[in-house]
Amino acid sequence: MQLTATRPLDCGVADSYVVQLDKDLALITAWQTTTSAIAYHGTNRYSFTQALRSDGTCAYIPTAVDPLCTQSSTIGGSLTVYYDTTTQKIVMDAVIPDGSYQGWGWGPTMTNTEIVVFSAEGASSAVTTYYGTGDTRPTL
Repeated sequence: MQLTATRPLDCGVADSYVVQLDKDLALITAWQTTTSAIAYHGTNRYSFTQALRSDGTCAYIPTAVDPLCTQSSTIGGSLTVYYDTTTQKIVMDAVIPDGSYQGWGWGPTMTNTEIVVFSAEGASSAVTTYYGTGDTRPTL
């Protein structure tokens, strides 16, 4: 399933993460292959560093610029996140198997982190924003 969400650099919401272009960003991702509902992901997670460039490209640290800004997903899909210079928004495009979820967090850990979750469940698929306060289930 393919799910796409867009987001301005600054959502205008108090305490919301402001995406900074041309800067190394500490990010996290987590996934679950057995349910599309938010559930404890166990070891299905990792943190990484990526720079979203103002020209629409991105760079993984320490690798070179990737014009597609795509990471292969360990659940059989991909997650593409880039800055669209035309709309001036971040575009997040997830391709994940039906009956699964993948989250993208704007921070190095689950603490004080804005999290976008792509849930693939047929016609009930959704993209939802959560807020992580630590190693517990994030809240809407």
